[in-house]
Amino acid sequence: MSEPSSTTRRRRHVAMAGVLIAMLLAIAHTAVATPPSAVKGGHIQELNCNPYILSGEWILRTDGDNAGQWSLSLTPSSCGRQITRTAEFAHMFDEVVTKFGDSRYFTNPRGMKDQLQCHLDNASGNNTWNLEPHRPDVGLTATKAAQCNPSKATLFTPAG
Repeated sequence: MSEPSSTTRRRRHVAMAGVLIAMLLAIAHTAVATPPSAVKGGHIQELNCNPYILSGEWILRTDGDNAGQWSLSLTPSSCGRQITRTAEFAHMFDEVVTKFGDSRYFTNPRGMKDQLQCHLDNASGNNTWNLEPHRPDVGLTATKAAQCNPSKATLFTPAG
């Protein structure tokens, strides 16, 4: 067998370079920045959803006690509806903050985080999840007891 010609060798090198470039681009395209809350003990937790939230918008409520109040109406992804691990939830909330936290209406992050966790745990099948910054931060247990919609009255309800 004879040695391949220099032209044939060049074509092989170009083809191999093309494959390597395609692989590098694929890797770069799938790389995701890891927020600090997803790092525990120096180890990055595995992330399963991209995205956790399909869409969201600030809406002015017109119904009942919510009339005149702003609400962040989120549509979670099917993957986002199913997360169970604490690291996954932290990542989900980081995504909410990244996408919507710059709004002037995003004024109660702790209360909204509890509402998000409550929707995930108790109302994951709802089409949208409404996070309402006007609702008081009463903690996760009281938020769940109030069916994700705590009010000022929730603050004075005795535990039991």
